[in-house]
Amino acid sequence: MRLFLFLILLSPLAQADVEWGDTYFCNMTHLSKVTIEGQHEQFNNQKFKFQVNEEKNALTFGNAGFFKDLEIPIFAKLRSVLATSPKGGITLHLTDNKLIFTQNGLSHAFTVTADCDKFE
Repeated sequence: MRLFLFLILLSPLAQADVEWGDTYFCNMTHLSKVTIEGQHEQFNNQKFKFQVNEEKNALTFGNAGFFKDLEIPIFAKLRSVLATSPKGGITLHLTDNKLIFTQNGLSHAFTVTADCDKFE
């Protein structure tokens, strides 16, 4: 498996669409919470932004809303980006300007989907 990932990283396909320093502006299409008891709660969608921060090797978010001041370490950055944080049970995947985010806690989980545009 490691050899496969290594070969992918060296291939011409590894030219990233997601680049260091990119800033994304996103509109949520879904925001919900599910509890361990099976209770489901849906929230109003929000707008948010984040940057692909090379210095921190992380996605860094703005200072408002659901993602307020969040920093998620980048696990892999190829044509898309995968960021994870075992500390908070967080996984985020961005590909083709579509984002999916999950955060699992001890008693609940959040799910977010969003459409994002890169700031040019």
